[in-house]
Amino acid sequence: MRTTQEIESQIIEVKGKINSLTLDIKKQEASLEELKRSNVALIVKSAGLERKPKSLTSQAENIRMIEIEAEANRQAVEILQGQLEELEQERDLSEIFAGPYQAYRESHENFLNRVDQVRTLFDNVLKAGNELRTSIGNSLASSPLPHLSTLLSSIDYDSENLKELGGELPLDTQGLLVEFVGRENQFEIISNSMRGFSSMLNFMQQHQINMDQVRASKEKEHQDLGPQPARHVGTHGFFIGENGEALSRAPRSTGLARMHEMRKKGLAA
Repeated sequence: MRTTQEIESQIIEVKGKINSLTLDIKKQEASLEELKRSNVALIVKSAGLERKPKSLTSQAENIRMIEIEAEANRQAVEILQGQLEELEQERDLSEIFAGPYQAYRESHENFLNRVDQVRTLFDNVLKAGNELRTSIGNSLASSPLPHLSTLLSSIDYDSENLKELGGELPLDTQGLLVEFVGRENQFEIISNSMRGFSSMLNFMQQHQINMDQVRASKEKEHQDLGPQPARHVGTHGFFIGENGEALSRAPRSTGLARMHEMRKKGLAA
């Protein structure tokens, strides 16, 4: 892709040609007005004469020649404007390439390296998590809770009766509860981080879906238009009909058009 400086140089060149031709057109239009006034005056002066002045013919030829030259210049300006629009679009793409695109590429490569690390650590967590789930299942299967419930129900939850039986509660349930609720909270924090990671990936996928939808919409629009009679001229997105008449220029994408309008507003300010 060409640099922005290279494209800007060509834009300046094309704008110079447009300005030069526009000035020529203005001069030709002024000359035409003068020639037409002189021609009308001569027609009035020679009205009724059998032999018309030869200058009438030469004036008419001059008028016609200048009209042809002016029209040719207008068509040339039209084509140059088409070239200018495509150059401006190329410049916008060049700026995007040097800015957002390169920034994305660098961050994307760094992200993929991080993903490999996340994948490895997550696989380790899953392996440990499966072992943890098995261990928790075994602990629950050997839980003394049913026997504790039966015991306490038998003595009506009276600690004095428990003392007469020769003991106290065998587990410090308060300490264990605090410990493992804390561990559960830490696990929830890790789980939330993983959900955040998945959400970010989902947003990235949504961008891809949006691009696919835009592409499908453009393809449908192209199919609905059907075969186009115009043929492309050169590499500047300008179309000419079979009769040589200028038809249209290649459309600017919505995003680039918005960027171009912002640029013009900035220059105007």
